[in-house]
Amino acid sequence: MTQGHEKRSNIATGIAMRAATVVVALFVEAALLFGGADRLDWAWAWVYLGISLATIAIGGAILLRASPEMIAERGRPREVQGWDKIVSGVWLIGGFLALPLVAGLDVRFGWTAAPSLIWHVAGAVAVAAGYGLTVWAMHANAYFSTAVRIQDERGHAVCSSGPYLVVRHPGYVGYGLQFLAMPFLLGSYANSP
Repeated sequence: MTQGHEKRSNIATGIAMRAATVVVALFVEAALLFGGADRLDWAWAWVYLGISLATIAIGGAILLRASPEMIAERGRPREVQGWDKIVSGVWLIGGFLALPLVAGLDVRFGWTAAPSLIWHVAGAVAVAAGYGLTVWAMHANAYFSTAVRIQDERGHAVCSSGPYLVVRHPGYVGYGLQFLAMPFLLGSYANSP
């Protein structure tokens, strides 16, 4: 096997692993949302999942053309170090698991009053903006990894274009915006800041 063929094979494997992770994550979020709510006719959960799926599809298509190596990198699990463990852990537990579950339970048990339509729409716009900022950061930074590390094997360099001109960690800003906006989109003030 030639070195070029082996590299393409490794990239394809990493991309497949990342795609599988994303699909599983969407199914887990759907299960938490609809399982917590104990119903499937929750329109705002469908809107959230639709925004997620559309952003993943559009972002994935853009990133596959621009930086397949970055997607492959994100598909290979790496040891997360230092403060990134805390940030990743909070996002995983809070944003990915707790928010959808608590929102679903709120819908089921009516813990908080239903917000007006404007709050749902504002939440949807902010969630989409958060996803968009994250995809933009990934597009601008070919070394956007799931683990903070210097990628010597890929010629890692500091990114200073796109959203990195304004903020040092635009991916975290995008994730944070999603995290803060999800309760409004889903209509669950039990989750709001």
